[in-house]
Amino acid sequence: MKSIRKIAAIFAAMLIITAMFSGCRNEKELLGYFDIVKRGCDSAIALDSGEIMVYEAFKPEIDIESKQLFTKVTETYIKFIQNSGLEYDFTASEKLVSTDEVVGLYEATQENGSLIVSRNGEKVSNDEAPDIFKYFKIDYTIADIENIEVLSASNGVTLYAVTMTDSYVRGFDSEADGQKFDCDKVVYNYYIDSEGVTRSVLSEYTYTFTADSASQTVVHFEQASLN
Repeated sequence: MKSIRKIAAIFAAMLIITAMFSGCRNEKELLGYFDIVKRGCDSAIALDSGEIMVYEAFKPEIDIESKQLFTKVTETYIKFIQNSGLEYDFTASEKLVSTDEVVGLYEATQENGSLIVSRNGEKVSNDEAPDIFKYFKIDYTIADIENIEVLSASNGVTLYAVTMTDSYVRGFDSEADGQKFDCDKVVYNYYIDSEGVTRSVLSEYTYTFTADSASQTVVHFEQASLN
């Protein structure tokens, strides 16, 4: 009996040690993947020139025509060059899904040290200037990451799917005008080419949307592609 207990104790200790080492290996792997993602985004932001196209939309589980939030998409086009200084042309068009009619226009141009920002044709404060690289900036830490899954994509591109922790996700909860968004999941998908440059970022925010005492799932998509 003593022998059996001794063997059981040794086996239990081995399991604990194995788990400890497994945890370390996972943490090291996670740090390695996170470093690749950060370097890929930094490389994208450091490019001398390029074009960025952004598509943003909300995908509801059930269409609610009375909720304007779900009947629009935003399409953004940015052309930039940064040799002696950053210059860019920025145009964001908010369109109705049903008719493709432009119902909101946000434009900004920075050239030769001069910046002009306008909304719907009316000039606004330069404080409203866009952050043209915001989709390629990492504003979270390794502690905010639950998991990183690595998948092969086409043409030498590798996908790093970064799933965020519950504590990070809760930061996207919001409530206003009788509408409540409880964020359930956040995943950032980084498509990195063979040269280590992030070429596309697909951000997916999954919410439970509640309004008029009814709830449904809504996914907010933001796809930014760099050429």
